[in-house]
Amino acid sequence: MLNLDDRVKRYKVVGDVRTVLVIDDDEALRLLIHNILEPDYLVFDAADANGALEQIVASDFDAILLDHHLGGRSGLDLLVELREDRKVDSAIIFMTSDTSRDLATQAFRENADDFIGKPINRQLFKYAVSEALKKRDTQRQLQQAVAKAEIDEMKNLIIALASRELHTPLIPLIGLSSALYKQNEADTLDKDVLSDGLKRIAEAARQLNEIIGDILEVAAMNKGAQPLQREDTNLRTLIEGLRLEFRDAAEDKGLRLFVTMPDGGHSLFVDGKRLVQAMRFIVDNAIKFTEFGTVEIGLSYGVDDVVFFVSDTGAGIVPEYTARLFESFEKVDMKSGMSPGLGVGLYLCRRIVETMLGGTIEVESTFGRGSRFQIRIPKPPPA
Repeated sequence: MLNLDDRVKRYKVVGDVRTVLVIDDDEALRLLIHNILEPDYLVFDAADANGALEQIVASDFDAILLDHHLGGRSGLDLLVELREDRKVDSAIIFMTSDTSRDLATQAFRENADDFIGKPINRQLFKYAVSEALKKRDTQRQLQQAVAKAEIDEMKNLIIALASRELHTPLIPLIGLSSALYKQNEADTLDKDVLSDGLKRIAEAARQLNEIIGDILEVAAMNKGAQPLQREDTNLRTLIEGLRLEFRDAAEDKGLRLFVTMPDGGHSLFVDGKRLVQAMRFIVDNAIKFTEFGTVEIGLSYGVDDVVFFVSDTGAGIVPEYTARLFESFEKVDMKSGMSPGLGVGLYLCRRIVETMLGGTIEVESTFGRGSRFQIRIPKPPPA
C-alpha cells in the first residue's frame, strides 16, 4: 500500500490535483467536506491535532482546513504551532461556529488565510478554499521575487510590508462572510445583500492586487529598474484625486477631509505616479491615527519649490521620536506618540521623495495636538 506521501505525489503527477487536509473532530463534517471538495481536490482528514501533525510531517499539503474546537486542544493553539514553530506554508483556513470579530482577528493575526463560519455553505466554502490557495500562491511568488533582491535590508522590508498590508483588505470581510453564510443557509439571503457582498469582495481583491504591485515596484525601485516618468502633472487633479480616494475612509471615522490650494490651474514637471505614492502613505497614516477632527491635504508654492502637505488633528509625536520617524521598522507604542505597526510606510515615502523625486520630507508635530507632514519638490530650472 502506498504511504501518504506517495499517494500525494502520484495524484499530483497524474492529475495535478491539489491536496487538502481537514482537521475536525466532527466525523460528519469531515465527510461533508470530502463530498464538497472531491474530485477537484485530493482530501485527507484528521480527527485531532496529533493525527494532523503526523500527516503534516509526512506530506506538504496545499491547504489545511482547521477547526477551532479539537477536543483537548484549540485550533488557535495549533495554528500558532503550525505557523511559528513548524513554519508550515500551506494555505490555512480557520473554521468555527464562533464568528465573533475577536476570534476572527486572532486567527488572522496568527496568519490564517481565511475565516469560515459554520454551518458551512457548499458554494461559498468551495470558493473560499480556491481563493485561499490563490492568495498563498501569490505570497509564494512574492517571496521568490524577494529572494532575488540584492539588498538584505530590502528583502526584510518587502516581506514586512507584505505581511502587514496583504491582510488589510480582508478584515472588513470578516463580518460579511459570516452573515452571507448564515443568511444563505437559512434561505434569507437578499439579492441586494449578496450584490453588495460580491462588490466588496471584488474591491478587496483589487486592493490586494494593487498592494502586491506596489511592493514589487518598490523592489524594482531599489534595484534601479524603474525609470522616472516625468511629465506635466496637473496638481489640482492630483490633490483632488487623493481626496476622493480617501473620502470614504475619513467619513467612516467621522473626520472632515478637505483640500487647500491656491486658485487657478497649476502643473509641475514631475513623476506624478511616484508623488501620489508618497502622498498616499502620509494621508493613510493621518486618517488611520486621527480619532476626531480634521485631515487637510494641500499644496503651496515657494520660490524654488512646490510644497505638498498633510495636516491632521491626531495623536501627534513626541519630539524624541521625530528624528527616527522615517527609519525602517521604527515602531513605538501609541502612548509614546507614534503609531504601532512595522514602521515601513514613512521609510518608503522618504525613499521615493529623496531618491526618486529629488525632494525632501519633513514633519512638525505636537504630541496630543496633531502633525503636519511636508514634501518639497524642486521646480525645474527655466528652459
